[in-house]
Amino acid sequence: MHAPPSESSAPDAPPAEPLLTRRVPQSHLAPELRDQPLTAEPAARPVPDGDRTREALSRYQASRRAARVLVEREDASFDDIDPPEGGGGRS
Repeated sequence: MHAPPSESSAPDAPPAEPLLTRRVPQSHLAPELRDQPLTAEPAARPVPDGDRTREALSRYQASRRAARVLVEREDASFDDIDPPEGGGGRS
C-alpha cells in the first residue's frame, strides 16, 4: 500500500536537461530530400500499353498452368508406384 503524500514533501523539480534526446524531423534524410514541398506533383509517367500488359499476364498464367499440370502428373505417377515391403510407403 502507498502512503498518502505528506504536505511537507515538495514536488520534484523538473530536471535541468530533458531525459530523452529531442527528435529532429528529417535529420536522417539526405539534404536534397529534406523539406520538399508537399504540393509537388509526382512526375508524370507514361501509361503502360494495355496489350503488352495483357500478353505478359497471359504468359504468366499459362506458365503457372503448365507447371501445375507437370507437378500433378508427377504426383500421380508417384502414387502409382507400389510401396516397398514393410509398410515404408504412404498411408
